[in-house]
Amino acid sequence: MSIPTIPTSANPAGLPVSLQGRLERTHLITRVRWQLISAIVVFCLVAEIMLVWSQSTFDLSILQYALLLGTLSTLNLYNLIYHYYYLKIARFAFIDHLHILLDIFVVTVLIHFTGGGNSWLWPLYLVTTIEAAFLLENRRDVLGIGALNGLFYAWALIAGHYNLLPYIYQPLDGTPALSETFLLLLWLWVTLLNTAIAFICTFLTHALRRKTAEASTLARRLGNFLNHANDLIIQFRPDGTIDYANQASRSILNIDPDSNEINISSLIDPTDRPRWQRQVLLLENGTSFPATELLMRTNSDQQAIILDSNVTLLEENDGQWTLWGIFRDITARRQAEARLDQLTNFDQLTGLAHRSNFMERAEQVTLMAKRERKNTAFLIINIDRFKLINDALGSAIGDEVLKAVSQRLLNQVREVDVVGRLNGDEFVIMLVNVESADIVHNLAVKITQALTPMIAINSHELFLTTSTGIALYPQDGDTPEELLKQAEIALLSVKSTGRNGIQFFTDQIDLNQNSRLRLLNGLHLALQQQQFVLHYQPKVNIHTGQITSVEALIRWNHPEMGWVMPTEFIPLAEESGLIGIIGRWVLEEACRQCLIWQQQGLPPIRMAVNFSGHQLQQESLLKSITDVLKKTGLAAQWLEVEITETVIMQNPEVTINILQAIQKLGVHIAIDDFGTGYSSLAYLKRFPVNTLKIDRAFVRDIEQSDTDAAIVGAILKMGATLKLNIVAEGVETHGQRKFLEQHNCHEIQGFLYSPAVPPERIVEMVRQGENGTG
Repeated sequence: MSIPTIPTSANPAGLPVSLQGRLERTHLITRVRWQLISAIVVFCLVAEIMLVWSQSTFDLSILQYALLLGTLSTLNLYNLIYHYYYLKIARFAFIDHLHILLDIFVVTVLIHFTGGGNSWLWPLYLVTTIEAAFLLENRRDVLGIGALNGLFYAWALIAGHYNLLPYIYQPLDGTPALSETFLLLLWLWVTLLNTAIAFICTFLTHALRRKTAEASTLARRLGNFLNHANDLIIQFRPDGTIDYANQASRSILNIDPDSNEINISSLIDPTDRPRWQRQVLLLENGTSFPATELLMRTNSDQQAIILDSNVTLLEENDGQWTLWGIFRDITARRQAEARLDQLTNFDQLTGLAHRSNFMERAEQVTLMAKRERKNTAFLIINIDRFKLINDALGSAIGDEVLKAVSQRLLNQVREVDVVGRLNGDEFVIMLVNVESADIVHNLAVKITQALTPMIAINSHELFLTTSTGIALYPQDGDTPEELLKQAEIALLSVKSTGRNGIQFFTDQIDLNQNSRLRLLNGLHLALQQQQFVLHYQPKVNIHTGQITSVEALIRWNHPEMGWVMPTEFIPLAEESGLIGIIGRWVLEEACRQCLIWQQQGLPPIRMAVNFSGHQLQQESLLKSITDVLKKTGLAAQWLEVEITETVIMQNPEVTINILQAIQKLGVHIAIDDFGTGYSSLAYLKRFPVNTLKIDRAFVRDIEQSDTDAAIVGAILKMGATLKLNIVAEGVETHGQRKFLEQHNCHEIQGFLYSPAVPPERIVEMVRQGENGTG
């Protein structure tokens, strides 16, 4: 399928380039012909006037008049057709040759009927030759027209000499050959003819020069375009020799512009060279070159470059073939995609598969193991007392420990096995196609021993122990989720018996030996059986006593253990990975309750929800908040996210980005337990925070401790300077309240006003406050 030409000012119809050129040349020839006819007519009129006053006569017979008028009419007719209707007849073969043949025939007729061999019109053959040279593209056709002129003139001479046609006398018969009138007319004819031919040649030459200048301008623009194009554009021969490379090609591939010895095949990476040569060969045989990615290497330092390539084969005028390649450098894009894949599927600290990626691969391995009846093992490995390292040496040292452990784990497994990081200091290994539990145990021992040697980080020498829980497919479960759960139970069993050990999951594990194991089992069912409830502790405006917001606090009504406080099961939920599910339920339930209060006619109060460090690490946190707000219908301004200062400072740079994204939704941000996390003012001013909550440890002794009073006072002044809302937690006495009010604290929270209560009690308290009875 041909590509249509784009209309331009020089080509408004959008014609193909070759047809546009033929049309322009034909129009030039038709205009020249009319000018030449006009010159001949003018000469005839002048000659007639001059002969009237002389003894000679310019006498034409009736036949000559008829033939002359007929010939001129025919000439003008086809001249009009070629000028105004050329596009309609241009599709016919040899239409331009017919144009010149008609001129030759007309000139021959005019010569024969104006005296034959004595006619003055024979120079018109020169004009037809000039027309042919300008109109026809093939050199042999032009030479043929010149020869054809001679043949037609010979025919006119022979026909006149041997009386093959009726005799036609000259218009100037009877005029003395050397009379003054004859000589004057001869001079006038030669002068007029030379002037006309000079004019014609000048006219055509000017058109040629203009076209040449346009072509040069277009060539220069094309050259500038090619040189300034971002894509690599290379012209090369079928043998690979490069004839042209634009600036991008020379810069990216380090091609010397003066070198004529570079072969494009030498720039193709050896791994892609056979495919490249095969596709070029197919292109020469008429098969299109498919767009393909190629790995190329620079001419000097052999740096790898990924190019999206397309090649076109063109035939030049001399029959030689040349190839044009357009290559787009997609190295940065591929690197970005690889980086995105790394960000999406792998843990950024250790480079291991993160939970979702691990689970996807585990699904595939489990399905394959089921089909091939193979055994698979899941090992969950936890670093004992890793929190102590983070707390004592800082998270930077802790991160280096995690990376060192990751590398040691990778060194102990096969390529087919999968190592991942579930969260924090918890790793998982999937052993593929294992023969027996003994082999798994031996490998687990080997891994444990590999983690035992000292890890030196900066000036610190650290010795680690690990706890490992193991579940086997198919005896312990059919799905990765179930196997991970069983491995977690086995891991908790190790931890409950003193850590630093290896435990296979068995049905005989005594879950009653440790309440944590009982809670773990219960946590899996708590949401399904609706055992969780939320209570709400009010935050009160210290000046008006009105409830401005509430904090949602989860409670677990265990069917056997009764009410379980968050301090007992939240750490276990974080270790087991269930905190994400529980946190999602708390967020959704709190938002739903807040909207219910508004629908009951209560004035809008803000709902505060606590988020753990584990939740903050989840990539889906922002989407989870967005989905819950959309699902419940609560406006974002009535939700407040509370995150402890300690959690924020574990990875402040990442946390800032997450909090900024949450705040953009319109959600308020509060730093909980402020004063315990050692955050610097440099970080504090960067945090997108609306509220600071002073930790209860400072509030508790402000009446007795000058130090605590000074600290609280300093926090309140700092908060005022930063224009933050300040909430004091754990307010239990009127003295504490008075101190906080004197130092311009905004809100208080604590037993002085109310503990956490069920939602219906909040309704009563708000309405009592509205009625002035609170």
